[in-house]
Amino acid sequence: MQFIAKDCSPLEPQPDPKEAASLRDLKNGLSIGKHLVSLSQRRDDQEPIVYCDVDGVWWAGRYIGNITYKGISLRIEPRFGIDTILNWLSGPTAIQIVPSEGTLKQSPAFITLLLSSIWIAKFIEASRHGLPALRIPSTIQSTSIQGVLDVRQSIKAIATKSYNITSVRIEKTLDHDVSRVIVAAYDVLRRWGGIPNIHYLPPRLREFVPILIAVTGQRPKIPLYSKLEKVRYTPITAGFSPFAKLSYQIAKRRGLMSDPDPESKSTGVLLDIAEIWEMYLLHVVRLAFPSFEVIHGTRDATSNKHLLRSHTSGEHLGKLIPDLLIRRDGITIGVIDAKYKSIERGPKREDLYQLTSYLSRYGNQNKTWGILAYPKGFDPESESLVDSANPWRLTNDQNLLFLRVPHHPKEAAEFFQKQFLHFQLSSTH
Repeated sequence: MQFIAKDCSPLEPQPDPKEAASLRDLKNGLSIGKHLVSLSQRRDDQEPIVYCDVDGVWWAGRYIGNITYKGISLRIEPRFGIDTILNWLSGPTAIQIVPSEGTLKQSPAFITLLLSSIWIAKFIEASRHGLPALRIPSTIQSTSIQGVLDVRQSIKAIATKSYNITSVRIEKTLDHDVSRVIVAAYDVLRRWGGIPNIHYLPPRLREFVPILIAVTGQRPKIPLYSKLEKVRYTPITAGFSPFAKLSYQIAKRRGLMSDPDPESKSTGVLLDIAEIWEMYLLHVVRLAFPSFEVIHGTRDATSNKHLLRSHTSGEHLGKLIPDLLIRRDGITIGVIDAKYKSIERGPKREDLYQLTSYLSRYGNQNKTWGILAYPKGFDPESESLVDSANPWRLTNDQNLLFLRVPHHPKEAAEFFQKQFLHFQLSSTH
């Protein structure tokens, strides 16, 4: 039984009763977390892969990819088309991605290409300051102290009448688990055709990958995930933490049509299209405002990311991680929440609550604007009430915008610039 659908769209044609029963079994039995390659490592709002609404209409969720489950084959393609998604990714990767001979658009291999493109984009973002040279302790045995004396090991050596003493020296090196998992992921993507050869990579990565391979070898052993979680990063190398976790998922061939999940008899890979939309917005906002600091919420260095603080105990409650923050001279002038959904009937109540909470925590009186950013074309081209009546204002004089963002990076950047000038986002009202 095979189904082909588009994300966030009704299934066409709608399933008959027998097919609906199979889809219901898929919805209830599939463990999405075992097939989802997460890009942000922070989303915990997983949705069903398919669902039936109150009117009895079956819809695909916000994921794209291929899933096989107990004889059911489901392929969910991007609702805006593979070309549009590749266009979103061409900005962060700084390369033009072209499916060969047009066959990829109808092939399950499209997800491998998307995954490769995302991996490249995340590698570029993580390596903005160079490769992940980490400070790793190394043990040295010699007749002289080289670094910090290891008293316990040196005493043991003396007891055995050895003339060597043991010392520990901290050195920067690329010979560590982060490098190994990056190379392992590159090897998997190369062998699966997502990255045909090293010349496919942008110039910066064409320089970095051979350096890592020279240290780790062509096919290094994949480290344990628990070891990756224990790696201590510096502020400069902190961007490699989420990238290493993404590389681990790829290195383990998660979902690349290889190893079935023995518990649910399922195989396949899923990408959260909402995360790809979020990544695209990060790129275009940086492109629009090069003189401003535009950061991802997970990279915000603010020590307190909570909404509430107890006056008696000092404990914090209600952790908040916005999608994007725009800062000028250290002052937050914009909080952007990426929304891959419809706005035709107005924003969801929970989305408004979420954004007002962000403004309460990160806002600077009436100088900070809140923005809900939706994809253009999700709804009919006619303007809805909310975006045609921009800007909106809260009772505390903080301002909100509801924007439908174009799909081409350059056009989207110009769109944000025009909105900034038109509504004077940084001015006091």
